[in-house]
Amino acid sequence: MSDDNKAKILVIEDDPDLRETLVDLLEPYYSVKIAEDGLVGLKNALREPPDLILMDLRMPNMDGFETCKLLRADTEFDNIPIIVLSGFVSDQDKVKALEMGADDFIGKPFNSSELLLRLKKRLGARMSSPRTELSTTSEGVIAYGDIVFDVNSEQVTLKDKELHFSQLEFSILHMLLMNADRIVPREKLIEIIWPNQEVSHRIIDAHMVSIRNKLKSSMVKIGSVYGKGYRLSLIKVDR
Repeated sequence: MSDDNKAKILVIEDDPDLRETLVDLLEPYYSVKIAEDGLVGLKNALREPPDLILMDLRMPNMDGFETCKLLRADTEFDNIPIIVLSGFVSDQDKVKALEMGADDFIGKPFNSSELLLRLKKRLGARMSSPRTELSTTSEGVIAYGDIVFDVNSEQVTLKDKELHFSQLEFSILHMLLMNADRIVPREKLIEIIWPNQEVSHRIIDAHMVSIRNKLKSSMVKIGSVYGKGYRLSLIKVDR
């Protein structure tokens, strides 16, 4: 499997020996990025959001608690699992990590097989969960979150109220919807929406602002992924 098709894991760990061990363990299955502390990890995650974050708690510059809190403050990371991998911590630390937004906790020293299984389950749940929210009828009506998208009539309704989109906006929203919770590169949008045309990224950004404004009261949100493109997803209401 090529790296492009592998799930991306960001490892945030200050111990260089353990970082190397984790890379050796994970690289046969995943695309792995590393960071030596919470501050570097946060910057890396904001620049290129991973599919899962595996991080220590006790680190210099910025510890895991603060890193987790700052990540969860950004809606871009609502659906990205954060697993804490740490040793010599109290039950109070575990509870605090979960309160900051961590999804799971694995103690050090860890069992390699168990770690791989936990990662696989978390990634599997994330990759499949958006599709449980997306349903399409034979008539071309797509329901996602609190919006209903009618492909044939080009109508979008939010809680039974019709939203008015231009034809271009409708096409953009349709493409994002069919790739829900996945990054859609700007270049791909241009290729599909404006075939054989040279279109500035600023034009797409302007359309995206309009679409976001019309969806501002919806649980469906469009996030920008720096240097990559856009991702449509649902806001978590239970966190």
